[in-house]
Amino acid sequence: MVVRRLGLVAGIASVLWPGAVEAAEGDARQTGPEREGPPAVLGVMLDAGVPDGANAALALRPAPWLRLHAGGGTNTVSAGVRGGLTLMIPAVVSPSLNVDLGYYRDGAATALVRSFAGGDGALKPLFERFGYTYVNLQLGLELGRGPVQFFVHGGLSHLSATLHNATEALAASTASRDPSTTVVVREDPVVRVWAPSVKLGFLVLLGAK
Repeated sequence: MVVRRLGLVAGIASVLWPGAVEAAEGDARQTGPEREGPPAVLGVMLDAGVPDGANAALALRPAPWLRLHAGGGTNTVSAGVRGGLTLMIPAVVSPSLNVDLGYYRDGAATALVRSFAGGDGALKPLFERFGYTYVNLQLGLELGRGPVQFFVHGGLSHLSATLHNATEALAASTASRDPSTTVVVREDPVVRVWAPSVKLGFLVLLGAK
């Protein structure tokens, strides 16, 4: 009975005030589900730099102003992993803020040290097992808005490395000066340092226009 009365009232209202009924229906449509935002875009990213080395990663852009990435690479000594995020302004040329966290496992870096320093010397034992963890805090430029985009990032990196075989390195260093001196390091020292860093690369976004 109540339903019939409500239907009768609605019918009378539609006859007397048709504009009000249409406006109410329009308001109901406007207050319906909101339009969905742009879909997340998946891509592939390649870059090289210091201390990152050369890396390949999967990139995810859940929003035009945010890009996430995770992957791995090499620093010519060992393999490593890295992940990070980029905050940017959606534009053809955009400034960006970048944060990365990476890790390279221990590897023999003696050949690399020899190529730069010209010899192993007393430092050789320290680089027989050498790896490090790094955190990048960088500003950059993002170039392009299509499926292929380029970037250059620069800033500071915090590196943390454990020095193995420190006793052997100190023994080799002091043996030539005083063979009777014995130095023992009971725990591997950890070196932490801030250093300049830079990287450049590009990414291909799958399905982006």
